[in-house]
Amino acid sequence: MSIKEYIGGQCADPEGLGGIACAKFMNFFNAEHYRAVKKFVCKLDGARILDIGFGNGVTIKKLSKNINAKFYGVDISADMVEKAKRENRDGVNTNKVI
Repeated sequence: MSIKEYIGGQCADPEGLGGIACAKFMNFFNAEHYRAVKKFVCKLDGARILDIGFGNGVTIKKLSKNINAKFYGVDISADMVEKAKRENRDGVNTNKVI
């Protein structure tokens, strides 16, 4: 497997240490996108929001702290689902993050 194939695979279905690293890079490179989403979502008080492909859950965590909404998410990667659950433990425990 080439490095290009490995990185592409980690971006598509992150797992293990490579997946954790990939998720951190994606958080960095998507920072501007996250800010734009926050501006829009802030207007949706009381909404139900679905994040498809949430990765490590950092965006949901940031948004759920500032917005009165309920957050739902799906991701193909079991490793990222577990990481996101840990990252959003408070929101999961209060049923704000599902």
